[in-house]
Amino acid sequence: ISGSFRLDHRWELNLLGGLFSFTADLGRGTSLDGRLSAPWFLPEDHQLFKLPSYLDSEVGLNWTRYEHLRLGFLGKFWEATDRWRLSLLGRLALHENGGPSLIYAGLDYRRQEVQRRRYSLWVVLRQGLTLSFTRLTLGGLTLVRLCPNVYLDLQAEIGLGFNTPELLQFDLQELRSLAATAGFPYRGNFKLQGKVALNFPLLRELEYSLANLGLLRRIDGKLFLTVVDTAPALDRLDLQRWKIEVGVAVKPEVSTLGGLLSGTFTLGVVYPIAGVTPNEQWFTPYFEMNLPLLH
Repeated sequence: ISGSFRLDHRWELNLLGGLFSFTADLGRGTSLDGRLSAPWFLPEDHQLFKLPSYLDSEVGLNWTRYEHLRLGFLGKFWEATDRWRLSLLGRLALHENGGPSLIYAGLDYRRQEVQRRRYSLWVVLRQGLTLSFTRLTLGGLTLVRLCPNVYLDLQAEIGLGFNTPELLQFDLQELRSLAATAGFPYRGNFKLQGKVALNFPLLRELEYSLANLGLLRRIDGKLFLTVVDTAPALDRLDLQRWKIEVGVAVKPEVSTLGGLLSGTFTLGVVYPIAGVTPNEQWFTPYFEMNLPLLH
């Protein structure tokens, strides 16, 4: 169930997921949003409408800064380059299985440019209020154009945690090939990650009809390598224990209703080449779908 008024506010209530969220536009690049979640439907427990063990809440103030780009064309072009977010977050345990109750503050900052230079830098800080802990994430991403329509993505990220509770510890959930290995998701107070991805076109301007229900417009390919590890302490990061995953994916783009609705599907396979035992090395397929968007 959802409702909205254009350029003013939007709210959504998900009864099955136990989630309520809202966004209010305050004008001039400023907005206020929040969410309240109490999951009572847990598929892994095979129980419907189970009494939730915790209640999560968050309220945040967002501000976006725009810059006037000098691109050599007539007129003024503006780009959202800086984004700040101040938030107050909390988890209320409803019984002993819900873990400890927490209240903590958040500060998020992202600087990015996509017109003149393609890069992104981000800082994510979480500071405990009821418990004394600090969680800091620093990261960066840049795109290198190798040739027309072929780009190399370079990404690096470091996570530093001090007295971090298990709820906010760093983990390796992004490595699909390790989901069935012992020790997953490899939680820790510190994390180092590097990722390289090569994006390239396979087929363009297809306009291939899918039984008159839609059009297959293009298919892109992707090769990627991820090197990452977590540790309970910074001095215990060991290069011989690092997890390394390689993968390949194809991404077809489909549209329907004359281009009004479009979506991208990702079909890929990943394989761990380091950080696990030989018995835990196997190919893992995965599938992702970006829901149709109204343009």
